[in-house]
Amino acid sequence: MQDFNINIHGMNCSHCVKTIEAQLLLIDGVKANVSLEKENAEISAPPNITRDSLVEAIKVAGFAAK
Repeated sequence: MQDFNINIHGMNCSHCVKTIEAQLLLIDGVKANVSLEKENAEISAPPNITRDSLVEAIKVAGFAAK
């Protein structure tokens, strides 16, 4: 497993957090903890998952990430 810490912009409530977590959990093997306070996601993913694919999933959920 590999760990990522991705900054997320545009969250303003717990629904935003749940939306992002749900989108990330659609990726097989991914575990995610999204923090509204820290404006980030701490993600554990299998070796075949790239940072770019995680950022893209966050963007699909409607949020900016880098």
